[in-house]
Amino acid sequence: YYAIVKVISPQVPQLLDTAKQQMNEGKIQPAITSTRQVLKLENDNIQAYILLSVAQSETKSYDAAIKTLKQAQVYAPTEAQIMMLLGTVYTKAAFEIKKSTYSKDAIESFQQATKLDEGYAPAAQLGLGHIYLTLLKQPQKAIPPLQTSVELAPQIPRTHEYLIQAYIETKNYPQAWQQMRYAQSLGFNFPKLLSQLHKTKK
Repeated sequence: YYAIVKVISPQVPQLLDTAKQQMNEGKIQPAITSTRQVLKLENDNIQAYILLSVAQSETKSYDAAIKTLKQAQVYAPTEAQIMMLLGTVYTKAAFEIKKSTYSKDAIESFQQATKLDEGYAPAAQLGLGHIYLTLLKQPQKAIPPLQTSVELAPQIPRTHEYLIQAYIETKNYPQAWQQMRYAQSLGFNFPKLLSQLHKTKK
């Protein structure tokens, strides 16, 4: 049995490379096939689960992607990257399908990812802010996670954009201007938000 496993195993890295290449070339269906082949050979290959879930998410098979990531969690329950991806897939699903449970699950996943690995905090907090601002239409709740994200990773333009938007929507115009100037000092430009702010001056 072990001899057979050793003969089969060298295929795994090759198949994973193929799957990555197929994903990069936008060949989603073949990538799904390749990752499934990996999982037949090695049912605890986390990299394959992650690739498969991304491919499934690309084809809008969100429930399948969620199921894949939950299978990966069985083998790697403390892997923050899986939690982050779950948050992302739930968010996409919530936008497409407008099911409130997806938003809740996304929020839980992002919070969990931050607990598992602080390194994911900027992206997870951005994810939370995005959900509150755009999906749940609760700009007030979006502000704290977005402020955290800006502090931790000022180089991410979207964080500034969402935070300015949240300030405008909550009529915190002085803070919106302050954030806009800070973003501009970093070389970011948000013309639509800027014109919204100019209108508030009138």
